[in-house]
Amino acid sequence: MEGEEDEEDEKEIVSEETEVEPLKVAPSPQKPSAADVEEHRVAHIPFRTWCRECVEGRALSEQRGHAADAGEKKIAVVGMDYFFNTAKGVRHKKAEAMADVGVTDEAGFIEARAEGKIVKNIIIRCSNTKLTYVHAVPVKGVDEDGHVTKLVCDDLAWMGHTKIILKCDNEPAIKKVLTESIIKMKVDVEDLETISKEHPERYESQPNGMTEVGVKNFRGHFRTLWSCIRRRFGVEIPINHPVAAWLVGHVCADS
Repeated sequence: MEGEEDEEDEKEIVSEETEVEPLKVAPSPQKPSAADVEEHRVAHIPFRTWCRECVEGRALSEQRGHAADAGEKKIAVVGMDYFFNTAKGVRHKKAEAMADVGVTDEAGFIEARAEGKIVKNIIIRCSNTKLTYVHAVPVKGVDEDGHVTKLVCDDLAWMGHTKIILKCDNEPAIKKVLTESIIKMKVDVEDLETISKEHPERYESQPNGMTEVGVKNFRGHFRTLWSCIRRRFGVEIPINHPVAAWLVGHVCADS
């Protein structure tokens, strides 16, 4: 009887041990070396929890997985759109940027751009490769449209696609750039087989999802690097400073 009781007690102990959940071990509190920090500051890629600027800029917008890939399309779809930088942040909508600086009409918007309170950017993003380009657009002038068209065509040529569909929303300024870019591409790019355009329905509220995602990704990375630069120099840098124009391209080159 005694032997049977001991055997039952042993079984009970084993049973209890198997039901215990493994202990969760906290991440090591060890900080990176000074060399690791300096190397990380070049592009802030990949995201690091120990980096103050990474946490401030991208902690809430990191991707948590990828949708199943439906396969690469034979014709590359490339989206184009404008967005804006203000002292308060990156704004996808023109109305948001205007609200940041306290203007309500087109004249006020133009004046705010001339004063450097609003900086206009153009984003070009390929849905196949996810390759993204962003450029700061100069204040409206004689050759602004021609300058932007050249930027777009240079980016499209660099992507190397022979068949392209360009997409944008129904905003007149971006539609004009798209149309002029198609004309220039047909003349300048020898290996281009086909290039066409696609516009959403007139009242479609979300016409160009790929560029919206591109702006969202850009916003987090730009905010991270912009915060790092200003903190390291210890000064407030205006959003129309040349280093900001350089940074928008640098962000995409490192993404």
